[in-house]
Amino acid sequence: MKRQFGQRAGYPAPNAGRKYPAEPLTAAEVGAIIGKCSGRAPTGIRNRALLTLLYRSGLRVSEVLAVRPSDVDMARHSIRLLDTKSGRAQTRGFHPSADDALARWMDTRKALRTGPGRLFCTLAGGPLSDDYVRGLLRRLGTKAGVPKRVHPHGLRHTFAVELEAAGTPVTVISKLLGHSSVAVTARYLDHLTNGQAVSALAGADLPPLAGGSLAAAEVLAALTPQSLAGDAPGAMMSARHPPSLIRSASRRPPGPGHRGSPGPRGPGKSRRSPPRRSIRSSRPPITPSPAPGR
Repeated sequence: MKRQFGQRAGYPAPNAGRKYPAEPLTAAEVGAIIGKCSGRAPTGIRNRALLTLLYRSGLRVSEVLAVRPSDVDMARHSIRLLDTKSGRAQTRGFHPSADDALARWMDTRKALRTGPGRLFCTLAGGPLSDDYVRGLLRRLGTKAGVPKRVHPHGLRHTFAVELEAAGTPVTVISKLLGHSSVAVTARYLDHLTNGQAVSALAGADLPPLAGGSLAAAEVLAALTPQSLAGDAPGAMMSARHPPSLIRSASRRPPGPGHRGSPGPRGPGKSRRSPPRRSIRSSRPPITPSPAPGR
């Protein structure tokens, strides 16, 4: 078997035998990741189209890398897949928002004269590997500052989550993802979003947080224009304590042991007890009497 570009010979897949929690990305995170691809270099144009298609079609990375230029119908926004996970040929769709990135890479590919073969290939026409795509997403995710595990299947998760949030029926989502049944898609979405439970919680009539509201009201009442006009420490003190408590504390005289209270040794010094003196007896010492002679 011919080695593909980016494939590590003699090494298993980095995620072989390991399971990771699903972490769907947000639209802003995906945009930041794709935005790190070059907009001028041929490899950047290719990678931008590759990631955009993964994000806007929900295809698996193995399915995207097997696509040929003749399999893409730009007018109908569909892709004919001959090699799928189920082993049967399928026709899947992609969102029109991926048109520009795909069309630009197709024009660049023709200019490079890579010849017939895979749509996403090296500049010499060789096939790409899924290891290359995984490494690419890890690097771009780090550059974009995304604090999640960024991988190709995460874009498929994000595609499904966004379709559900947009109100797409589960039967349509199932066909777009290429699942064998709607039940598989229902479990898939429930694992990703738990949408029914989250929606029910948002509409639940729960009692208000009385304690938290009262504390917030006290803080807002303490933030008067007079307190905010002063320096920052004074404003912070008035925000933490009501004005009545501050006034009562200012009128309270300092105690005798207070550091700033005046004392016999001057202001600013604490009062100390006098040193202990040794008390000597005024009586004369007792001398022992001589023992009687024998």
